[in-house]
Amino acid sequence: MRADLKACILATILIGSVIGCVSSYAAYATRPTTEATKAAPSAVATATSQAVAGTNTSQATTGGTPTPSTPAAVRRTTPAPNCTPATLMQPVAAPNISLATPGVTESPLVRNEYTIYGNTLNEIRTQSAACAPVMSNGERFSANTSYALNWTFSYQDNGSGVCSVRSAAVGLAIGQQYPAWQASAGVNPGVSGAWQTFMQNLTTHENEHANLARTYASQILNRIQNFPPTSCSSIVAAVNGQARAVIGSLDAANEAYDHDTNHGTTQGAIL
Repeated sequence: MRADLKACILATILIGSVIGCVSSYAAYATRPTTEATKAAPSAVATATSQAVAGTNTSQATTGGTPTPSTPAAVRRTTPAPNCTPATLMQPVAAPNISLATPGVTESPLVRNEYTIYGNTLNEIRTQSAACAPVMSNGERFSANTSYALNWTFSYQDNGSGVCSVRSAAVGLAIGQQYPAWQASAGVNPGVSGAWQTFMQNLTTHENEHANLARTYASQILNRIQNFPPTSCSSIVAAVNGQARAVIGSLDAANEAYDHDTNHGTTQGAIL
């Protein structure tokens, strides 16, 4: 899932007689890097509704005279309200970074939720299909993970027009959006259990997307720190090109992960 990138070269400074430069760059995923657990469209949400426990019991007979047994208590549920279609969460902002603290700096993970309802798994599926946020490709998915990356580095002229990287810092922010099921009073415990299992598996799937972002943020730092000496006139473009290439690899890794897991289905992220 390729992300559009925005470049921003912030500063170039002259220190004494030695050229010392600081370059900063920011890249943002314009849509979530991954989507997990595609909700079944309501038109094809044909899963069998959950049976209500205790609605009927068998009849017992004594001396040939039918005697009705005492019915089990009927589980009465409050009708589920309709959900409100969710909007895609706002893009996360990459953290402020400084060469005073080199390395990778990650902001606290931002979590966003949208509410769905339903007294049966079928109702929950239908509401998810109707109210999950719409991705940029027009599809709805139960959850998504997004990232924002930025980096800055300094470099120095060795006196012959060739520059070497001196220090580097990378910033990473991750956002995740999940459904939040609001259960009605009296809902079947089996529905609650199925939902909890689904959310655990969905979170496992999305967290691996977050881990991929962390892995590739470290790769960006490594690429910048170990960038070979380069002409001072081209080092900024060359280093940023290397970082953009790593982001391309990150997006490809996210796509491959979703393909291999069928957006989390093989990990149990399915109702």
